[in-house]
Amino acid sequence: MPAPHRRVVGRIRIDMNDYRAIMKKVGLALIALGTIDVAYMIYCIAHRIGYSSSFNIFAIIAGVFLYQGNLKSIRIVTWFSAFLSSAFIGMIVLSPFFMPINLMTTYLRLHPISFIAYNFIAIALIIFLLWVYKTLSSESILAALAQNNVENKWLMRKPRNGFIFGGSLPVILVIVMSVSLFAETPGKAKIEAEKITGPGYKYHVSSWNINATFGGKTFYRANVTAYNDHEIKDVHIEWEK
Repeated sequence: MPAPHRRVVGRIRIDMNDYRAIMKKVGLALIALGTIDVAYMIYCIAHRIGYSSSFNIFAIIAGVFLYQGNLKSIRIVTWFSAFLSSAFIGMIVLSPFFMPINLMTTYLRLHPISFIAYNFIAIALIIFLLWVYKTLSSESILAALAQNNVENKWLMRKPRNGFIFGGSLPVILVIVMSVSLFAETPGKAKIEAEKITGPGYKYHVSSWNINATFGGKTFYRANVTAYNDHEIKDVHIEWEK
């Protein structure tokens, strides 16, 4: 039986067959994550629960490519794992800019289990993404890419750049939101929300959008969180101008 092919990188001797086992391991992990996320998405749709995710079918596709040994997919997956992990860390660090601290403490007091579970899942995803990045940046993987002359163009050539772009995203969002707060829409949304909920609430505008029509009318939509010490409500506002 022929000995497995080995290559010396620096002073380290690397078994070139190791990279296939690494790719299969990460591929299976991504497929499992994507499958769980898709199942949760179906559950949310069936029960009319709000859902948002950056994984689901994309994680499954990436996992399949890795499991099949597609070397070109390595840098793409590594770049996005760096991008997403850095973006999630930035969102956590800058979370007071996205949600008032008193609203977060209200969530923790009124819904401690769901609040803790949400943050636990967020931290677990960050750890998972960093594991993917580190595993796909191992010496066996890099040696396999070099031996097979795999070179991705543009951003994917240096996966670590994903950390820079991912970390920049929350900062850009904070700047955009800060500028938007001076616009008329968030203030109007709070006034309209108070007409529905009545007095005794504080308000946080979580999202809004504006649609202009050819007829000259402009339609506004906003999601507002109304809260006090005893209750949290989600209020959907629509108006035209």
